[in-house]
Amino acid sequence: TKELVVDGTKTAKNMYGARGWIAHHNADIWRTTSPVDGSGLWAIYQVGSAWLCHHLWEHYAYTLDKEYLKEVYPVMKNAAQFYMDNLQRDKDGYLVTNPSESFENHFEKPDGTKGWACVGATQDMQIIRDLFQNCRLANAELEKDEAFDENLQAYLNDLLPMRISPTSGRLQEWKDDWKSANVNSGQVAHGWGLAVGNQISPRETPELAKAFVKTLEHRKPWNQNECASWTGSFSAKFWARLENGEMLQKVIDNHFSWALFPNLTSNFRSYWEIDGNLGIMSSIAEMMLQSHIGEIVLLPALPTKYPNGEVKGLRAKNGFEVDIKWKNNELVEAVIYAEQGMDCKVRYRENVIVLNIEKGKKLTITTSNFQ
Repeated sequence: TKELVVDGTKTAKNMYGARGWIAHHNADIWRTTSPVDGSGLWAIYQVGSAWLCHHLWEHYAYTLDKEYLKEVYPVMKNAAQFYMDNLQRDKDGYLVTNPSESFENHFEKPDGTKGWACVGATQDMQIIRDLFQNCRLANAELEKDEAFDENLQAYLNDLLPMRISPTSGRLQEWKDDWKSANVNSGQVAHGWGLAVGNQISPRETPELAKAFVKTLEHRKPWNQNECASWTGSFSAKFWARLENGEMLQKVIDNHFSWALFPNLTSNFRSYWEIDGNLGIMSSIAEMMLQSHIGEIVLLPALPTKYPNGEVKGLRAKNGFEVDIKWKNNELVEAVIYAEQGMDCKVRYRENVIVLNIEKGKKLTITTSNFQ
């Protein structure tokens, strides 16, 4: 990502007349950051750099390595500066990306008009909001750049918010209440705020979560033949973070049926892609442990297919490592090791406890701790 900044700074200046740096949807061995050949439906994707910066912050969130954060903060700040220069105000006064598209999907307006070019597609706004919020969090950790922090907050206040369709009750994929022109598209881009970010969750934002469930029930992206690609890994993560283990297992089963022959060799004639395989692994980990909304959540999306089991060495944010055992689909015990030493909230189902574990120590908890 640091290497992409070099060319990305030139692309920001030459294509957009903006400060900072940008990457579009595709990079290669030469670290190019400009749009690649093909339809603007995927080429004109302004948020590649912001998405990459999400991973920089996530690395810090798991390790709390401040030396690392000092190293990557300029990359995050310069990415944010691009959007500060390039965002435009819509007719309602909100800041939006323009031009924009919901990645590889077409809309249909109420009058029957179809297209892809728009302003402020929901995924764009989710990713930029994530970048601005993470830059503010990094600022708080490093205790610097007060003026920039205040500027970020002003931009956050004016970003186009997510909207729920008054006609369908689904989370809107576009700024306006348009429907997907291809209901069978496996791309459900506006789930980014659920699957990658933390802007949608059943407990923190229940109305948005319910609206996105309606979107999934309508689109059913896991039923498409490209389920073995990234569309399957996103579908799996959607259900993991919605804490629906049975639907998560259905997606995993579909992924294996498309990606593998019965003897577990790869079916390359289907949509075998490494981002699909690694994404599915991520969702399997999150069926047992999640920590993206300020709590360590034990067994949040465990399917009934696995009534007994154990897992060791799962990582949680703030430098925690967790081992979990369960039996008859019930928690037996969890061992939490603290690399840093601090308070942590631990959730099992509807009960939450607060623990303080000293640095380098571990603590074992059982179901009885939650009663």
